[in-house]
Amino acid sequence: MSPEMSEKGLFQRTLLANRKYMKLVSDVMYFLGKWLVILLMLNIATLVLVQVFCRYVIEYSLFWAEDITKWSLVWAGYFGAACALRTNEHVSLSLFVDWLGDRARIWVLFAGKLLILFFLVCFVVLGVQQAISNPGFSWAVNVRVMWAMFGMPIAGAFLLSHLLYLMLEDLVSVFCEEAA
Repeated sequence: MSPEMSEKGLFQRTLLANRKYMKLVSDVMYFLGKWLVILLMLNIATLVLVQVFCRYVIEYSLFWAEDITKWSLVWAGYFGAACALRTNEHVSLSLFVDWLGDRARIWVLFAGKLLILFFLVCFVVLGVQQAISNPGFSWAVNVRVMWAMFGMPIAGAFLLSHLLYLMLEDLVSVFCEEAA
């Protein structure tokens, strides 16, 4: 066995092992994200219905419902984006990419995923900075706004886990044809 073959085999085994680990992480994040979106949407629907009932039937408005609903909607949007990324359900314009051959298509899509990776790293880092530096306070909920803003970097971590898994899948499909 030549050294190049053993290096190639080691590279393939490493890719496959990392794919298995990242699939597990991504699956757990997808499961948690999906249920979080469901619970957040139920929370929004419940709070809006209760608020409408209180405002028009009891004639007393819940002063805290608007903040909780707004933050739940933002968090649901972020985590919904993570679930959509994991299942490849984001809107995409693939007209020109579809004209490419299989290998070229994989590399063009991989380059796009590298750009998304750069964006997500910035998203997480700037999200943490923004949340920490926010001095706002919600008097209605009696909580610092910082805690609501942590939805951005937390969802960014979910997005990163899914993106890394999808990128490993692409690499495995290119370098490990017999195993894919």
